[in-house]
Amino acid sequence: MFTIHIYSPDLELFETNPFNMGAEVSIFMSQDTSSQKIMVGEVTTVEIDADVGTPLLIVRGYDRLHRLQRGRKTRTFAQVKDSDLVTKLAIEGALTASVASTSGLYDYIL
Repeated sequence: MFTIHIYSPDLELFETNPFNMGAEVSIFMSQDTSSQKIMVGEVTTVEIDADVGTPLLIVRGYDRLHRLQRGRKTRTFAQVKDSDLVTKLAIEGALTASVASTSGLYDYIL
């Protein structure tokens, strides 16, 4: 999960709001002159906090795995390999999977 608090004293960001729901956000951590990507997520909430004097724009989001955690899902699969199952679940969650093909075939998975 990420939370970004943006102070915009001229209120320009409140008028343009560049953070659309579902927009991709990359979070980097920097040290000296180098930076490293630590997370790629998507915007799930945009809100305004006006209790602090000058309003803050607050952007919250999660990595894309949050799509698979919405509600309880139970179902069965027959005659399926691990790689096929992972690929199918990723596609249904609007995710992209890079999966090496597996050889074991399961008769039944719940």
